[in-house]
Amino acid sequence: ITANDVLAAIKELDFDEFTPQLTAFLERYRAKEKSKRDAKAKMAAARADEADTKESKPAKKQKLATDDDDVAAVEAEAVEAE
Repeated sequence: ITANDVLAAIKELDFDEFTPQLTAFLERYRAKEKSKRDAKAKMAAARADEADTKESKPAKKQKLATDDDDVAAVEAEAVEAE
């Protein structure tokens, strides 16, 4: 059952005085829902663009720990313990 079916049934039951108000309400409701969908789609597109931008930037290089670094750290801890 759609909103148009309900409006048709209201007219058929001779409740025509309610039809303009219900039609106006239905149009406002549909416009509001459309604006919500559009805003949601716009946000999703912005997030997708942002994600694409982040992916296209080169990753920062991180210094890899070497055995020399580990030895230096252990020696520093030993000196501090003394």
